[in-house]
Amino acid sequence: MKINLLILVLLICNLIVSQEYGVGSVVEYDKKLEIELDVYDVPKRFNKVNSQSEIDYSTIGGLLQSYFSASNMDWVKSEYLDTSLVNITRDEDHFEAVRNSSLDDYIQLESIYKFNFNEREIAYVRYAFVFEKIPFPFIGILSMERVNNRWYLSNLLNQGSVYFLLKNFENKFIVDCLNNLTSKDKKIEMIEDRSKNYEGKISISKLYNQLIRIKEDDELFFNNIYDQRMIVEGTEFRNASFDSKPKHYKFLDIFQPFVYDNVQFEEYPKSYKGIVANEQTLKKFEGKPEAEVLKKTPINFISKLVVSDLNYKSIFISFSEDNVIEVVELKEFAEGEFKVNINQELSAFRTLLELVKPSFLQDVFSKRINEKVLKAISTKTGGINVSMFYEYINKNKPEFLEYLRD
Repeated sequence: MKINLLILVLLICNLIVSQEYGVGSVVEYDKKLEIELDVYDVPKRFNKVNSQSEIDYSTIGGLLQSYFSASNMDWVKSEYLDTSLVNITRDEDHFEAVRNSSLDDYIQLESIYKFNFNEREIAYVRYAFVFEKIPFPFIGILSMERVNNRWYLSNLLNQGSVYFLLKNFENKFIVDCLNNLTSKDKKIEMIEDRSKNYEGKISISKLYNQLIRIKEDDELFFNNIYDQRMIVEGTEFRNASFDSKPKHYKFLDIFQPFVYDNVQFEEYPKSYKGIVANEQTLKKFEGKPEAEVLKKTPINFISKLVVSDLNYKSIFISFSEDNVIEVVELKEFAEGEFKVNINQELSAFRTLLELVKPSFLQDVFSKRINEKVLKAISTKTGGINVSMFYEYINKNKPEFLEYLRD
């Protein structure tokens, strides 16, 4: 009974994180990253320890061992970078089960997917619980962050596409895909080709969509690349070693999806036409981004797109002058303080504002578009991937002539 309780509570104690979104659309973009991947062909085993003093938090393996061994709430809370963002479900029954677990129960490290994002060192760690009396492993992904030479349980939200890839598929398949090399297997090569973006690089968002399509169209092949321990009864899984060493891979240009905290789009009313920079309009727009684009010649405001993330807010304003459309990106440095910003990372937004009609862009963000297009540009978050949308428009312009600006 105790061992069953341990399994239950360990399964539900994964990081549960909440984030508040303002009114707006769920929009993600693909950021080019350098990825490091450590793969343990033979998983590395970690047994339970009885004291937190035995844990080495300078290593990912140490934090993983702590996650398996923590036997009181103070110990558990010390594992998290910010306990205010998590719902910790471990309780006294859980801690008793940990203390009474078998010496043949352990946790194993299977792979580490590392990258830097916004000056944060992040790792997604694939692990498995192996229990003496259970004939299959419990596989999961933990999100970790390194701060001041110590690893903590943390979270980077809305990384479902990456989690799906790392948790469910054979490591060899993952390495083959991320390597972006010609594969001996024609079906894998097809997946790789269809997962490349306009730069010819692997996009995790597109790879996720391809895998979902393969699951629907070719279940037999999908099962061949899926982690066999999850679907084939009797697959060996008790093979971890204390001395296992990983194979190290580095992938320089992987496009990984990230969700903006908030994206809001609006069209300006008709009264915002023929606006000239003068004493009256400068006063009207004081402390607002529109003040930064006013000119001594009349302009017509068209639309505004506000993209917010943890560390910044960018405002894109489109307007026309003498029938020529311009888009200016502004960055908010402080409340009411805006400066023109040139940010290549957000160039897809700027280009889309120049390319398509505002009403169509509003429909896209609201997902009021035909199913074919929606399926091509949506990902696991349930939102719109703006990088994939920009690419789709460029590849299929004849389909969108009525939605493009004149």
